[in-house]
Amino acid sequence: MVIGYVDLLLDGEMGTLSTPQVQALDRIRGHGMQLLELIQETLDVNRLEAGLLPLDLDTFSVREFLDEVKESIPRTGRNRRRTDVAAGTDIHPVTLRPCQVEEVLRNLIHNALKFTERVA
Repeated sequence: MVIGYVDLLLDGEMGTLSTPQVQALDRIRGHGMQLLELIQETLDVNRLEAGLLPLDLDTFSVREFLDEVKESIPRTGRNRRRTDVAAGTDIHPVTLRPCQVEEVLRNLIHNALKFTERVA
């Protein structure tokens, strides 16, 4: 429901928005989508445990995955959003459930940002 109202606002259905308002609504929508994914993942775990959902594994590039996760982290004055994977490092593709790995990484990063005073 929240995402629907945000979409209506972003589509201009309720009037013209300023740039800061659009940016705030984009952040709200992004976080709403993350919450929706978390709810869906929780439901999927229950279905997996009940044997009603097959395990959906995917093979993907770790470097591309880390780049996508990095881009999903909001920029603040306190963080530099960098990944320490040296160029040319041979990272083999992995087979996992990317949505779960992304959720874990995102939570770790957000907690690190929330509870760290300043990154050196």
